Amino acid sequence: MREYTTVEVEGIVRTEMKSDLENLIREGARPMLEVALQVEVAECVKEPRKSERSTWTMGKMSLLLHPLPSQDDHRGDHDQ
Repeated sequence: MREYTTVEVEGIVRTEMKSDLENLIREGARPMLEVALQVEVAECVKEPRKSERSTWTMGKMSLLLHPLPSQDDHRGDHDQ
């Protein structure tokens, strides 16, 4: 069995504590980010911006939102 020096033990403990703390923060932040994203999407759906695009990025995933046309927007009509 290998014996460790005090400096080595301190380094191991510091690394483990940092890793555990990062995991705790990451797991705690995930639900908060999900709720914040749901609120943002709900607000955007409730009151869509007519001329603005939005891009939300979370980790490796990006979501590009295009504004919805209003009901009286006839840009898709070809008979004008």
